[in-house]
Amino acid sequence: INLKNALETFIQTGSTKDFKKYEFKPIDYSLNKWLVQSNNERKKYNLLCAKRFKCDKKYNITFTYQGKKETYNVGKGMPIICTFNDKTKNIFNSERFNIVDINDDTVTIDHKVGDNNLEINIPVFQKIFTLGFACTVSKFQGDCINEPFNIVESNLMPKNRLYTALSRATNSKFIHINKYNNNYPAVTYDKVIIQMKPQKNKIYEQGKIYKIT
Repeated sequence: INLKNALETFIQTGSTKDFKKYEFKPIDYSLNKWLVQSNNERKKYNLLCAKRFKCDKKYNITFTYQGKKETYNVGKGMPIICTFNDKTKNIFNSERFNIVDINDDTVTIDHKVGDNNLEINIPVFQKIFTLGFACTVSKFQGDCINEPFNIVESNLMPKNRLYTALSRATNSKFIHINKYNNNYPAVTYDKVIIQMKPQKNKIYEQGKIYKIT
């Protein structure tokens, strides 16, 4: 059974028994990529990774994330994540970038559109980005991880969020995870009938929908 099938069984039945076929590794604190459940853990591991990250110079940057301030020592080469849409710069919420250069006034990031780097003033940078060593799972939906990474607080994650975290891996060997729950609620479906009354509108003259089951 492959990981995709194991995850499909998990999301349908809530059973984690098929996970035992995979050698998920324990948490590796030397890694610089973390998926977490809570913002407290996100900040904790961003601070850890930023502190030990090797670069020529670091700048004390205070970001605003979800209305709260968080301060890190930020330097060239660090990953960042966008927290707001900014169509004028063609960057969008949850996109990830790396810092190409930083000084007292500006930050240059590796913009993915047109292979051009993007220079941003520090005050703007503080408002629309934060560090991206650690991210909540909800911020990592839709992307894949092609390197070893940690999943922490997995025992606190609801089933769909743990599914999302595990399914980010392109290879099960990349997954380092702490203890998860053994069983989760199975998927249940309630039959819902939506009744719709016919309307006397010209757009419905060719037919009417009375009921969807």
